[in-house]
Amino acid sequence: MAIMVKKTREIITALSFFIILILFFSTNVFAIGIYPPQLRLQDAPMGELKEVASMTIVNTDDNPNYFVFKVSCLEQTRQNKLRVICTGCNKDIGIQRGDLENGTCPFCSANDSYLIKYNLPPANILSDIILTGKAYAIEPYKETMYRTTEIIPAKQSVDIFISVNIPDENEYYGQHWEVRIMATAIPNLDELNNGMSMTYGAETKFLIDTPELTQEQKQNNNGLLFGGIIGFLVLIACVSYTFYKKRVLMRKNGKERLPVIKEGRKIL
Repeated sequence: MAIMVKKTREIITALSFFIILILFFSTNVFAIGIYPPQLRLQDAPMGELKEVASMTIVNTDDNPNYFVFKVSCLEQTRQNKLRVICTGCNKDIGIQRGDLENGTCPFCSANDSYLIKYNLPPANILSDIILTGKAYAIEPYKETMYRTTEIIPAKQSVDIFISVNIPDENEYYGQHWEVRIMATAIPNLDELNNGMSMTYGAETKFLIDTPELTQEQKQNNNGLLFGGIIGFLVLIACVSYTFYKKRVLMRKNGKERLPVIKEGRKIL
């Protein structure tokens, strides 16, 4: 009995130390909290800049900090970490590619036809996701990074708004992308000026579902394609007829009609 109590005490001590260690690094390394941990945009607007979501960032530090944000995605080597949504049981948090066994949902065993598998977005889509602030303004820093223009007080929260501007092109319809929005806190902007790269921080997973092409859009696209082909054929026919008229019809009985040159007026 004494041995069991001793082992239990050791386990509790180890767990307590582990939790304290996590809290220490969470406070002193990240100094930031982010909510929600995941956002999903369904039927994303196409061909227009539109505000679609927001997230809240908290300066959990005891000191004021600037916030730095980065819109990015997973590395190609980590595709097994991409999200999966099961439409059978709606388990949209916690399922990753690596959790799937035999292509089925680990919760309800729904087959592949019920699964929405998210992919890495094209590079240009990352730049089509824009972050803005209202109470505390933020500005673009470089590439897909942003920063607050003023320091955020300790324990203060900031609302960040997300807008998208996805091109209205066929290739972007019917897509499922997983974007990561990372946030970190720094005490001064000198770290940015010294070439800081964002390799750590709290992050929100931003899932984007673009709408499927409607039947009307497909018909319009087919009509444009057909019209383009007809126009091209008409152009070829006109050019061919012009060439035929100049080179064939102008020649009769072995003679080529020469253009008429009128005599100009004499200058006195």
